[in-house]
Amino acid sequence: MSNTVSIYRNSLIWNSEISENDYDYLMKILSNSSEGIDFFKAAIIPVRTCNFPSFLKDFISPTLINRAFIIKAIALRWLAVIGSFFYDLLTLPIRLITCVPRVITNLLKPDHPLKDYLIKKKVHPDLIKQEYVNVELYKMTTEELISSESSTLVEQKDTKTNATVNLIEMPYFEGAIKAIPRNVVKEVETILKVNNK
Repeated sequence: MSNTVSIYRNSLIWNSEISENDYDYLMKILSNSSEGIDFFKAAIIPVRTCNFPSFLKDFISPTLINRAFIIKAIALRWLAVIGSFFYDLLTLPIRLITCVPRVITNLLKPDHPLKDYLIKKKVHPDLIKQEYVNVELYKMTTEELISSESSTLVEQKDTKTNATVNLIEMPYFEGAIKAIPRNVVKEVETILKVNNK
């Protein structure tokens, strides 16, 4: 049996072989991953307070930056930019009132379990500081089905799980989505004939 994990974001990557307990723990983390903040809540509360550039995006113009600019169709993007500009302007006084309580709440909030796991495994600090990471879990199990003197029939089951995990609460935008709906589980079962000669 072989279990491996790969956690990455941009050029930062961490690969490791893991125990069965670690595999189960990481699968539990992926299934309970924190969600992003919805459209309306993100418009009245600055979501990210972990660093100054993210705080400015979420405080000054969250709808414009996190929503309108990611629309691919040019005509729709322009309509969204104009509408979100006025929407952000209208909701700015509310964000001004809610920003201090949000900063305090985020400071008192415990770290994401995946972040704690990465700290315990002494992963590079730059990867731990990311707002979200991609996680790939791979598990290979083999089971002996039939055995004879000349050969053995073995069933090999490969399970690969991919997910994007937010290490902090995030407004929804491309690349920062909760793990479960984007969680792609691929199971490939093959029967291999292994000759024992």
